[in-house]
Amino acid sequence: MNGLVERQNQGILRALKIAKAVKADWRGAVKDYVHMYNTTPHSMTGKAPLELLTGRPVKDLLPSLRTEPYLNRDDGVRDDDAIKKMKEKIYADNRSRSKPSNIVEGDTVILKNYETGNLEPNFRLEEFKVIQKNGNDTIVANREGVD
Repeated sequence: MNGLVERQNQGILRALKIAKAVKADWRGAVKDYVHMYNTTPHSMTGKAPLELLTGRPVKDLLPSLRTEPYLNRDDGVRDDDAIKKMKEKIYADNRSRSKPSNIVEGDTVILKNYETGNLEPNFRLEEFKVIQKNGNDTIVANREGVD
């Protein structure tokens, strides 16, 4: 998720460069950037973050003809967001060729070895037993009962 932070930093750095070039206060430039970001409609939701946070339209300098009632302005936003996220998940699952796990409680499994090194095996030599499975979360224990 660092890509989101890096993308946001690009905009902030651009605002700081402009402030330095015109010899303006950098704190004011950052405030202006944050205000601009919070009042600009987002591509996923179609609404400005400030509008979703406060539940009322954002007052800006551009005139607009809003016929939408103030109440229930974000009714469809959550539904649209959930649909878009599900589509992205399906796309990512297809790209990574993921498939449902057929592991059930009581199965014996081996774990991936995360120790790095050329001579290290890909999987641990110790076997584990699945104690509990809840969705993607799996609790395992070795023969001594250590989780």
